[in-house]
Amino acid sequence: MQKLEITNDQSAVIVEGLIDVKDVESSYDGITIKLKNAEVKNIADLKVEGSARRIIWNGKVDGVQRNLVLIIDTTNGKINGGWLIFGDKENCLTYYTDLSKLRSEATGSVDDESAKINLQFVDKKSALTPRTFTFIANHSLLSLGSSFDHVTISSAEDDIYLSRSLITSSQISGVIKNKSVVKIDNGKWKFDDNKSFVVETSDSEVKIYDGGCL
Repeated sequence: MQKLEITNDQSAVIVEGLIDVKDVESSYDGITIKLKNAEVKNIADLKVEGSARRIIWNGKVDGVQRNLVLIIDTTNGKINGGWLIFGDKENCLTYYTDLSKLRSEATGSVDDESAKINLQFVDKKSALTPRTFTFIANHSLLSLGSSFDHVTISSAEDDIYLSRSLITSSQISGVIKNKSVVKIDNGKWKFDDNKSFVVETSDSEVKIYDGGCL
């Protein structure tokens, strides 16, 4: 396995565990590493030295071409989990904590019960826009960003808890029940399960959305 050092004007990172670095195209903006034509046997082989938080991967895993967003554990540089990018528009993200699922057998489908969560955006640009949301798998918590809209969320394995608390926008809390679906369009929520709900507060106004909205 080989190491790849990536530098920008202010800092540098080192990615360990790659099979070959000769043809890899790379960049680093201080938060996100982008790798194209990279190859690794197992995602668990990767380790990052530096302050990067994620890797946008366009390369091979165990010989299979994969588009991934890998989340780095900043305490040890290892990979916590990853989003598998799939769909005709590459606008769907499925999160796995089992890194072996990011190899050839991964389906990228909400029907795969080993997946934690599935997000379907309108296009690839929306799906990969940085910092619009954060998923904390250990707590099944989806923290929504201010521009989080026009998306379908499917809970594959566990209940998913929702949160957002921004001074400049509404505050949100709620839950998506196991194996249920919610759609968000133009700030409106629609649930297919009457046990799922979200409470939104803004400017002293309280809105409650639940399965009864359908």
